[in-house]
Amino acid sequence: MGFVNGCETITCSEPFTKSINRDAVSWYEAEAYAEYAGKNLPTIYEWRNAARKHDFADIVPMSNFSGKSLAGVGQYQGISPYGTYDLAGNAKEWCLNATGNKRFILGGAWNEPSYTFNIPDAQSPFDRATTYGFRCVKVLQGAKPPSVVCHLSTVEPEP
Repeated sequence: MGFVNGCETITCSEPFTKSINRDAVSWYEAEAYAEYAGKNLPTIYEWRNAARKHDFADIVPMSNFSGKSLAGVGQYQGISPYGTYDLAGNAKEWCLNATGNKRFILGGAWNEPSYTFNIPDAQSPFDRATTYGFRCVKVLQGAKPPSVVCHLSTVEPEP
């Protein structure tokens, strides 16, 4: 769990199991679970803020880009300054934002090159690859994050 600009990030894998990330999930399944849990999928802005992508050199070497398999939650010590584990490597994570008929998924997976941590990837929201997972965010009571951070649902892809 971590806190980012008034938003609480909690991995949604907790109800399923505390030892392994939830994977092979489509964007629609991830969004449905987040709504059921009273949370949201993070926007691309929330996710990047939590990952602090400029801390790439600190997070990536201690993350799961092993090429072997998905690891248990927190097994690798790649942790953001906010206390959020597994943002780089392990499972890619669906975000709320859309571009055309695709949704962004971030973080790079255990079987991808480490530079993919910094690259937003737009995929079909119906895809359920074994490397696709998610985490949820919840705006903390009384916190007022900027509307562009927690409520924007469509962005254009980066060039």
